[in-house]
Amino acid sequence: MKKRHNVLAVIILLLYWIPASMLLYDIIKDDGVLFPYWIEKLLLPGYFLGFVLGFGGGNMAAFIGQIITLIILFFIFRGLIKSFNL
Repeated sequence: MKKRHNVLAVIILLLYWIPASMLLYDIIKDDGVLFPYWIEKLLLPGYFLGFVLGFGGGNMAAFIGQIITLIILFFIFRGLIKSFNL
């Protein structure tokens, strides 16, 4: 039962975190609009820490921020899944 919570949390997390990371590096490179405005706001928690660290530290700091965000979001999603007994 415990493994199922972790696997489900990882699947949901990756489906959310990967587009957020793509959006972050699109903002850093300033390539233009990758997603519509409402999706950018929906993905904000997924790239906020990477953006804050990357703003002053470059791509490596943004990557470290994204890894920290990944860990934090994993525990949040796992807690939500456990609380809903999924």
